[in-house]
Amino acid sequence: MTKGWNKYKREVKASLKCDRKLRRNLLSQLEDFKDSSGVEDGAYDQFAISFGPPQEMASSLMESVSVKEIRKFQNEKKMWRFLLCIFVAVLVAGTLYIWFEKSNPVVVYDQVSVSEEIKINEKEIPK
Repeated sequence: MTKGWNKYKREVKASLKCDRKLRRNLLSQLEDFKDSSGVEDGAYDQFAISFGPPQEMASSLMESVSVKEIRKFQNEKKMWRFLLCIFVAVLVAGTLYIWFEKSNPVVVYDQVSVSEEIKINEKEIPK
């Protein structure tokens, strides 16, 4: 394996929009295609000329993938993004709450106020 092939394969991999397992299978198909085509290891440009640009190769590999699998991957990706946004929002809200509580402490005064004067006769108090 040459640096040219590794670079071409890496660019194809970056252009594949699917889950890890499917990406591995598609890259193994690309390896098989390279071996069966008889193209010798060489520079990146040689592979780009023989197989076409990496983006086109990735799109031709993705043609074999069902629409259901692609949608499943896209939905999972959206779900993880949504969960990440929720996590960040909770983290920011918690941080702001803690910061606000520490910067503005609540002070409770224990105070009793008397609104009327109480008069006590000495005769009424038992000794």
